Amino acid sequence: RLFCALGPEYRTRFDAEHREDSGDKQGTHTDKMLQRWISRCLIPPRLQPLSLADVPSAFAGEDFKLPTGAVLRGSATAWLLGKAGEGPGLDAGRATATGLPGQWLHKAVLLLVDGYTRGADRPAVLVMLNGPTLDADQDVHLGGFGGARQTVYKIKTPGDDGITYKVAGHTHFAPSAFEALLNIGALEVADGVEAQAILAAPRHQRWAAAGGTIKTPAEATEAALGDEQQRKFYSRFLRMDFPPEES
Repeated sequence: RLFCALGPEYRTRFDAEHREDSGDKQGTHTDKMLQRWISRCLIPPRLQPLSLADVPSAFAGEDFKLPTGAVLRGSATAWLLGKAGEGPGLDAGRATATGLPGQWLHKAVLLLVDGYTRGADRPAVLVMLNGPTLDADQDVHLGGFGGARQTVYKIKTPGDDGITYKVAGHTHFAPSAFEALLNIGALEVADGVEAQAILAAPRHQRWAAAGGTIKTPAEATEAALGDEQQRKFYSRFLRMDFPPEES
């Protein structure tokens, strides 16, 4: 019915573009986002949802926990439509109680500030380590979309050569949503990576410093669309050009 409403011309163009390879540059950004929404929401999935046996073993069991200072990274391909999927817990606006779509989590690097333990009934509290600068004079950066924006937190990494990073705002993830996002890879734990190494890297390289990689041409295409979606998010909600095109 949606195709009928859009008309035969759109369907012809949609079908033609859908057949092109991942390097195709035809069609507008909006058309490509609509294609992905149709594929997710209107076309029945070809594969069955993952069973509990398919959940990564790192997250299985009652004793799953993450320490304070753990680094996580956002997927480069999961957040194009503002939420990582249609299942429970995958809507960033609800998971964080901010009501905002989740394009800001695209390639985000996040620091867990108070640890996380399954069954403790406490949210996962994180701050972003590669967000935009809010106050250049005071060197304050966006840490998240929860909490009082006027409250500035200082994060200092351990050691004599520790780096101090000032953020305003943070983000709470409800426990069930946090684990759901980890289970599908929309958020990933950066094993063996410390905040010191992240903050020592230029901001546009921090996702890679956290272990983020683009492995295939198809992923590169999706990631580029995600970059544009993220720019649109920051333009709409914060009236800023972030991330810059060259980064």
